[in-house]
Amino acid sequence: MRNLILKLVFVIWVFMLGFTLGAKKGECSEIETEQAMKCLLGEARSEGIEGMTAVGEVLRRSPKVPFYGAKNIRNKGERWYALEKGKWRQLPSQLVEKAKKAWIASENSNLTNGATNFESVDFEVPYWAKEMREVARVKKHIFYKKEV
Repeated sequence: MRNLILKLVFVIWVFMLGFTLGAKKGECSEIETEQAMKCLLGEARSEGIEGMTAVGEVLRRSPKVPFYGAKNIRNKGERWYALEKGKWRQLPSQLVEKAKKAWIASENSNLTNGATNFESVDFEVPYWAKEMREVARVKKHIFYKKEV
């Protein structure tokens, strides 16, 4: 029962994330920035500014795409934590600053050639990507865009 409740909470959170991210240029609220930071740190913290910027681009273009990496990131004030091997570990402040810079940079960059979705290179091609075109590879992510 507990797992069902946790899954339901996560689905609701992903649904709400879809309505909070994707602001127009220069219009991100503090909540939107916090959600984006969780996604960047969860999905691409090991990929430097370039990898996080690329993920940020897709967050801005496709706010309703679920980003599961965000569920393993928490923040308490200025401290950020990642769930690693079953334990919450504080992330270095330098890494958090890089994520902030990447989020800002993603507003005007185009590393992903207009991609609307991505997947880690650690996984096989997802079912939803079969009808999409690969448009970029940045660090450990493959970026996709629907054919027009």
